[in-house]
Amino acid sequence: MRLFGVLLCAAQLFGIQPVLAQPDAPQGRAATTTARGLFAALKVGQKVTLTDKGGAYEISLLNEGSIGAYVVIEIGAEHLVLDDLVAVSRRWIPSTAIKSVVWTRVQSLPR
Repeated sequence: MRLFGVLLCAAQLFGIQPVLAQPDAPQGRAATTTARGLFAALKVGQKVTLTDKGGAYEISLLNEGSIGAYVVIEIGAEHLVLDDLVAVSRRWIPSTAIKSVVWTRVQSLPR
């Protein structure tokens, strides 16, 4: 038990966080609520659809995320984190595995 305490102190000295103390989702400077570039249309909390396009994913959203089977949890510079609607599975998708982001904006007809 004493060895564990020594290792824990050494880890803190070097700024290393033990595996059990790490948060559920990776955090860092790259984690944001909105993004630029490929993920510019996405915001944390939006509902999106994820489609496999033969080795790459297509992310689709309608009217800024009004429908979809997944919810955007985190937007990073090089990844995207999605939860399914019932929060059973969480996906970390690298930006290199995303083929496109399709944003369909449907406007209501004037009466």
